Amino acid sequence: MVARCMKAVNCKVKFEVFNSFSWWSVDHVIQMGLVAEPYWCQFVFGQEGACSLPTVKTALQMIDDMPPHSLFSVIGIGPLQLPINTLSHYGRTYPC
Repeated sequence: MVARCMKAVNCKVKFEVFNSFSWWSVDHVIQMGLVAEPYWCQFVFGQEGACSLPTVKTALQMIDDMPPHSLFSVIGIGPLQLPINTLSHYGRTYPC
């Protein structure tokens, strides 16, 4: 598994989260002990057919659903880039 190799060389994993179903994979890798805190999550909006609706409500729900001790960034594809990136000023932080 790629996550084991990344852990062996101390490479930080970034989880790309396209919708609420992505959390199953994130939780599975965390439960296997293959990643260390803080967990880095990148929310992707605007990829047709793969993403949640690009709304503020959806983005805030994804932030609320993050595992504890997580950081996040957001990316919007095309015209969604600016409005979605504006949301990056909201959220949780993990004290270093």
